[in-house]
Amino acid sequence: MVGHAISAVRENSYRAVVLCDDRTINLVLDSDLPVEDKLALLPVVSTGNFAHLSSKIGLSMIFEQCGIRSPDFSVIENKRQLSDAVLKMGFPLIIKGDRSGGGKQTVDILNESDFKTVLTSFDFFPAILQRKVAGELIGIEAFYQDGELISFSYSEVLETTENEFSPSVLRHYHQTGSIDPSVQQELEDIGRALGADGFANISCILTERNERYYFEADMRPTAWVAHSSYFGDALPSKIRNFLMDGTRPACLTTLDERYPATMNVPLFIRMKPWEILINRYSVWKYIYFDSAVGRIYRRSLTGFLRNALTLKPVRKHVRDILAPAAPGKA
Repeated sequence: MVGHAISAVRENSYRAVVLCDDRTINLVLDSDLPVEDKLALLPVVSTGNFAHLSSKIGLSMIFEQCGIRSPDFSVIENKRQLSDAVLKMGFPLIIKGDRSGGGKQTVDILNESDFKTVLTSFDFFPAILQRKVAGELIGIEAFYQDGELISFSYSEVLETTENEFSPSVLRHYHQTGSIDPSVQQELEDIGRALGADGFANISCILTERNERYYFEADMRPTAWVAHSSYFGDALPSKIRNFLMDGTRPACLTTLDERYPATMNVPLFIRMKPWEILINRYSVWKYIYFDSAVGRIYRRSLTGFLRNALTLKPVRKHVRDILAPAAPGKA
């Protein structure tokens, strides 16, 4: 797969290459491709920026070196180091597997009881132990070229699919002209520190003191990447203009008065069929944003509704109860 990708890049001289998931980034990073081929595929400007790709440890080290505000951390190689670090740092903490994603291999250590549980069950090393910072979870979708910030969106995470570490399903978006102007400067500093050259999924915690602690910057797009278009901020046109003639928007923090300054937006592809059926979060007006995915979900909803009307789950449950036990089973 990687070989086909690099052949296509060589043959077509693409202005930008986008790897859309951590697994593909890791495949390229860990491959035996020549360095110049890796740089042609990976979303960074130099080999010196490889260290933070898909690595929470590498990212935290770079943030610390470059003076970007982020949670205190300790690198953990084994359970003994974990015990020593917890005693030194105190609670509350979070431990994460170095290459984990989507909330997997991520566990709170809020007290002694959590600590004992983690010592028994956590085995994803190397890992990073971070100070847990209290505040609102902020999601930022940014696009960089050659370390330069081209566009970004800003939203608060309101609901997730399962727990606080899992993917978000509802966000409260802000037009960039309505947020703290220092956010743009912080994102520009992050882009230069990471040598960012593509999409970046950036997360931070906004504290009561209005300080942002950055803890995530995955160099790939997310399912939220184009949602700023719902209030007039058209990311595709910004990317096209930059790639075609090098034009960077004159002002990245704009406020379009034709749209609300803030708005709640759901991600319908992560919602349950019954939630879509009852139009939770007014989701129906967002379904056709991506017509292909919309068609998939319409089929899913049709199946859900058919099963509900024919009582299929109930009939299956009754059959299971009435079915004779298999030989040799009570």
